Amino acid sequence: MSELDHPAFPVALLTATADERIAYFADVWIVHPAFKDALTRIRRLLRLKQPGYLVVLNGPTGAGKTRLCRMLLAERIAAARERMATETDYVPAFMVELAAERDGRFDWRDHFSRSLRQLQEPLLDRKVLRDEATGELEWGTERVLRFAYESCLKHRKVELAIWDEAHHLRKLAGSRAFVEQMDTVKSIVNLTGTLHLLAGTYEILDLCDLSAELARRTYDVHLPRYGESAHEQRIFLNVIRSLQIHLPLRSQTNLSALADYLYERSLGCVGILKDWLMEALVLAMEENAGVSESVLQRTGYSPGKLQAIRREIELGECRRREMDGIPSIAREKGAPPRPQATSFGHRPGQRRAIRDPVPAAPFPA
Repeated sequence: MSELDHPAFPVALLTATADERIAYFADVWIVHPAFKDALTRIRRLLRLKQPGYLVVLNGPTGAGKTRLCRMLLAERIAAARERMATETDYVPAFMVELAAERDGRFDWRDHFSRSLRQLQEPLLDRKVLRDEATGELEWGTERVLRFAYESCLKHRKVELAIWDEAHHLRKLAGSRAFVEQMDTVKSIVNLTGTLHLLAGTYEILDLCDLSAELARRTYDVHLPRYGESAHEQRIFLNVIRSLQIHLPLRSQTNLSALADYLYERSLGCVGILKDWLMEALVLAMEENAGVSESVLQRTGYSPGKLQAIRREIELGECRRREMDGIPSIAREKGAPPRPQATSFGHRPGQRRAIRDPVPAAPFPA
């Protein structure tokens, strides 16, 4: 008797509507080892309660970062319900998604406004500050909304602010702009004492080591995809099985036999796998069938999109290896180390930094 004979979903779902079955599977999440490791470390960091520090959760797209953030948010709110009942202005935690504007740039004013709305701050359109130089009143500017955001965090005693899609902070031109972005974040954290959790793809790593002070005050938490080692492949196979027994369908095809195919087209990312099975579930219900290889082949991301995602993930993983001090793949395979330039070395064809002789110009007659 296989595990498919003992489904994990309520049997009543087999007679439920398609929308109800889809909603059930959408809420299913498997706390697999990589997810659990990242969650456990963030919980530990939250217990430290260190003011002025950042937690940066990074990993490939589709690894489960947003799901982890939502789980943390639910935990913080559930643990504070009694205090929230007596202190009506107390907000233990909140979560907001950082948005990129239509021109691809990040807008602090929009972010502060979204955050204040998430915190249900009243009279948002009436926030005002006086310009110290001119004495005139400012309405709705970035400075006004930042002051309102910082005041709200302090007065509401917010302990955790979660910024999802935080890699959008990179949407500015120039390395100096990167430094200014993270200086702004660090300043907000210092002034409010609220721990900020920034979740994003590997792109956010470019913002985390721009200065020694920022690196010292940043905790780096990695949520990786599953690789091709035998150990990680076994874990991924268990994830497939755990997801399949939650598929609310009468007939089931054993997806363990398709593990290699599922890994290849999900790139080892549990979130991508879950989204793929969600679409496959919808198609299977339309055809009154199970999630078979035929259904899987007609759903999921296209090869072109997967190739683009793969390139981005591999670049990010290379960046992570550099941060972690892990040798490159070429070095791991026994390639000779790259020669190190001496302190006076020059690239071929590069001129030395010397002054060229300038011929004296004759004085005008």
